[in-house]
Amino acid sequence: RRVQRTERWGSVGAVDACAPVGGAFWTALGEAGESPFSHDEKDLFRTVFNPHLSDRRDDGDLFTPPDTSVMYLNRLRALVREEERVRGQRREHFSSAAFAAGRAGALFPSSWTDSFEVSQGKGRLPTAAQGGGSLLHARPEFLAEAHMLDQVMKSVSPSFDRSAEDGIRFRIYQYGNLEVRTVQEPRSSEAIAAVLSPRPPPGHEAPCSAPGRGWAPQPHECIARAALLVEKSAAEAPQRPGVMVPGEPRCHYYTVLTTVLGGSILTEQRPDGAWAWIENPVDLEGRNAIAKVMRTKDCHAVGVTVEDMKGHLAKLQTGSGARASARKHYARRIYNLACGEAKDANASFP
Repeated sequence: RRVQRTERWGSVGAVDACAPVGGAFWTALGEAGESPFSHDEKDLFRTVFNPHLSDRRDDGDLFTPPDTSVMYLNRLRALVREEERVRGQRREHFSSAAFAAGRAGALFPSSWTDSFEVSQGKGRLPTAAQGGGSLLHARPEFLAEAHMLDQVMKSVSPSFDRSAEDGIRFRIYQYGNLEVRTVQEPRSSEAIAAVLSPRPPPGHEAPCSAPGRGWAPQPHECIARAALLVEKSAAEAPQRPGVMVPGEPRCHYYTVLTTVLGGSILTEQRPDGAWAWIENPVDLEGRNAIAKVMRTKDCHAVGVTVEDMKGHLAKLQTGSGARASARKHYARRIYNLACGEAKDANASFP
């Protein structure tokens, strides 16, 4: 039935004054053309009548538009702000190490949490003892490599792919030991929200060594190959994580040694000056995938053993701090020692 309306939603210039009420309202929310609503009001109504949450458009001409009084609109805005707050909490939790597939928690639809977890824990967040995602570490330095991560995501299928009731899509991609998490809003491009890994960011590892996987390389094993790599890293002041150093390069060098029996050793110098020696690191594949290989060389003929390398490292002095240039010098020095290009730990390199 066609009726004459005097409210703002029925007075669209391009629409017949006797047009169906529902049609006039939806037209007024369109992108183009004249509208009785302000930009803020249009955004408000588009949010309220999100097609993923509301089927009111299906009412067609029978739809009765909402009240446009100031009091009513303010109430709607308050509700929308609360929903946006919850969406922000969802993104924050999804981007954290606490989120785990099958244990999404109370912020997400109950279908995202395994039925056993819901009945036993009422959707509470997992702990490290429960084997949840809390064992992961955030790797914000990888966000600067978004273009490379985009290529990674195109080459693998997501291990987790769920959409919330508001149409926002959450995905998790596994690449080696890297975990890339993305969020995609309706009518928007997929965006990387976080990158996580079992390994903490450079400069936050154990001082000398850390447990890896499999067997430990034996002292008598010879080094078969050496590789010098560089990765993106936030420049930090020594002993002051997160404090930027003016003029400091935003990169971090490390060396990977492979033994004749297939063992791997990662060694690097931390910002606090201590050196790390990590045997069979659990996330080496993922870390190397994002890093750039600067040099690599077959070392079979050199005959340097794991014990020899540790002996050289024992001669190194650890200071109270190490700038990026010193850490680069350390990585290149170890590489040269493994390749037989330097006689001792204090020798120079080309």
